[in-house]
Amino acid sequence: MTQNIACLYRFRFIITEVHRQLDSLHKTRTKPLPSIIYRGTAVKAILLENLKENLNGLISMNGFVSASLNQQITNIYSGKGDPVRPGYERVLFKLPINDKIATRPYALIREFSDIPDEDEILFSAGTIWRINSINKDEEIWIIELELIKEDEDKRLIELTNYLKQQLGETSSLLTLGSFLTEIGEYEEAAEYYNILLTEFPDNHENIAAYINLGSIRYEQGEFNLAHGYFKSAIEHLNKKNNWNKNKIRKKDETDHEEPDNHKNIAAIYNNLGNIRYEQGKFDLAHGYFKSVSEHLNKKNNWNKNKIRKKDETDHEEPAVMDYEKMDISSHIDDEVNYGELHSQAGCAGRLPPPKSRFSSKNDIRACRLRCLLHKYIKLLLNLEDF
Repeated sequence: MTQNIACLYRFRFIITEVHRQLDSLHKTRTKPLPSIIYRGTAVKAILLENLKENLNGLISMNGFVSASLNQQITNIYSGKGDPVRPGYERVLFKLPINDKIATRPYALIREFSDIPDEDEILFSAGTIWRINSINKDEEIWIIELELIKEDEDKRLIELTNYLKQQLGETSSLLTLGSFLTEIGEYEEAAEYYNILLTEFPDNHENIAAYINLGSIRYEQGEFNLAHGYFKSAIEHLNKKNNWNKNKIRKKDETDHEEPDNHKNIAAIYNNLGNIRYEQGKFDLAHGYFKSVSEHLNKKNNWNKNKIRKKDETDHEEPAVMDYEKMDISSHIDDEVNYGELHSQAGCAGRLPPPKSRFSSKNDIRACRLRCLLHKYIKLLLNLEDF
């Protein structure tokens, strides 16, 4: 699958142009096409089993799909009458089409083909089909697919909405990498993030690419690599912040908003803290978690000041109260004695493992307490008796 994705990316400009031409042919066609067309091929047995298990489900090919008006032609491509390769099955796809259904474009390309006698129909990439039936006829499997209208199938609408929510309306190398990470294809995702960093070194998405690369290596247990990527993300974020500050100074004070990057930096420091925690370097982890608290404090203080500058009629008071509730004491003395540490920790011996993401200052405070408990190993052993 991911090899096909890589091909789609590399040939994306050609694919776009072919799709545009197909769309033009589809819209200007004057003669109706036959109601059923055919596609013959040999597929892996495991793929055939997958199709059987998903009867009445949806299928979409990654690339353009070639079919023919002539069933005899498709028999040649399926290898009918010839020995089939081990692990493969002959398949004939029957493709009923309905010009009244709005789908991805398709067209008869006989006049553009090097072999016009094949009566080739070409479907654009991403065309959606429903698997209606799968039956064995002598030496060939016959699979009937039905073109569907993309905005009428509930499952497809749910999938489309989910992908838009996760990846956004527009696509890029960053969103492609995010999608590959989502399906567990970490190395392929890393490849696209590295392309982004190499080919577009000044792109604003590079910070996210470094963070995502760090997250991938963290998940794979390659903590030193992950640490390097997260540090690079902080360096680029600081450069961006400095550039923004210089740009802002040139404007009137009433015309700018403070760059809100403290939360992003805090999230990266949280990841760095988790790495050092996993490596058993608890002093370093504790230092990173302290940095998380500091940056969250800066963000909250700036937001509270900004809110208070608004007129009371803007009804911002509830927002102020929310920030006040979040402003939990985050000061923890590194040189606390055993009794005081135990008092602060409460049932800290049963603290949950560090989170890859924080949701409140309590999470950060818990991480810092956990690191301190590891520093004072005798106390940790004593807590096991409770």
